[in-house]
Amino acid sequence: MKIELEYLEKLVSLVKENGLTELTLEEGEKAIVIKKEGTVVTQQVSAPFMHAAMPAQAVAPAAA
Repeated sequence: MKIELEYLEKLVSLVKENGLTELTLEEGEKAIVIKKEGTVVTQQVSAPFMHAAMPAQAVAPAAA
């Protein structure tokens, strides 16, 4: 399947202008697939903050 760049650009324009997410053209055993990727939203999450353990307080000896 021989495709001219101008023809391919028209196909890409069709996908954009018509809100398509995918266009597939098949000719015999060969196929061309044009896919429009969606916006990927990533969110960075930090690990919870771990406070240091407080040192144990010394216990005063019991009065006798």
